[in-house]
Amino acid sequence: SSAGQSARSQLWRTQPLPEQQRNKKKQQQGLSGFNRVQAVSADFVVDFGDLPPLLNDILLRAVFGEPATGLRVPLWLLRQAGPHLPEYRQLLAHHGHAELCRNPELASELTVLPLTRCELDAAPIFTDIILVPIALGLVAKQSVGGVNQRAGLIVSEPLTGPADRAALALEFGAARGRLHCVLEALNLARRRLMGRAVLLGLAGAPWTLLARMAGDPGLAVGWLYSQPEACERLLDKLTGLLVDFLVDQVAAGAQVKRLEAKWIMVNYM
Repeated sequence: SSAGQSARSQLWRTQPLPEQQRNKKKQQQGLSGFNRVQAVSADFVVDFGDLPPLLNDILLRAVFGEPATGLRVPLWLLRQAGPHLPEYRQLLAHHGHAELCRNPELASELTVLPLTRCELDAAPIFTDIILVPIALGLVAKQSVGGVNQRAGLIVSEPLTGPADRAALALEFGAARGRLHCVLEALNLARRRLMGRAVLLGLAGAPWTLLARMAGDPGLAVGWLYSQPEACERLLDKLTGLLVDFLVDQVAAGAQVKRLEAKWIMVNYM
C-alpha cells in the first residue's frame, strides 16, 4: 500500500545492493563497490557505514527462487560454531555462553570460524534469542546440557503472568539500545566474511520469546486462554521491538534474517 511504502521510506535510506543488481562485473572486481543501509527512527539511528559487497550469492538466488542451473545447493551450518568445533569448546569453557554472545569480537569470530574449514554459502550470526528478554530486564542464567555439550541461556526468574509486576516492568524503551552488542557482532562478522558468504541475522518470534519468558511453553499457552487480552498486549510489544531489531540487523550487515519459532525456522529477506 502507499501508506506502507511511505512508512518504509522513512525507515530506510539505501544505495543499490550489488547482490540485488546481479552485477557480475562488480562481483569479479571484488571490493570495487560497497553497499550501505541505514535504519532511522525518531530516537534511534543505526549506521555502520560502508559494507563489503557480496561475492557469493548462491543462497540469495535460492531465497529469491531463481533457477539453480549450474549452482550447488546452498550450504551452511545451522548451529554456526557448534560443539563439533574444538575452538568453540575452548572459548566456551573460558568465557561462558553469555559472554560469547555479548562480546562482539568473540561472537563475530565464532560466526566466521566454520568458513576456515569448509566452503559454505552462509554464516549465521553467533547469538542467542534470549538476549531480547535480557534486554527487557529479565534475569537469565547459563544452562549447559547433555552429551552434545550444547550451551544456552534460560530465564532464571520467569514471568508469573502476562500482566504481573515483572511483565509490566519490562523495559521496552531501553531494550533496543541494549541489543547493540548483537549489531556490532553482525557488522564485524560482515567485514570478516569479505563477501565469501551471506550473513544471517537472527531473532526469536514473539510467541517463542513469550514462552521462554514464561519458563514453560505450556504455561504460556494457558495464559492465552486465561488472560488473552494481556497476552495480546505483551505480544504486540514484543513484535514492535523485534521489527526494530531486525531492521537494525540489516543496517548492521545482515543479508538474510532468520526468525526462530517453536518447531520451525523461517527465512525472511
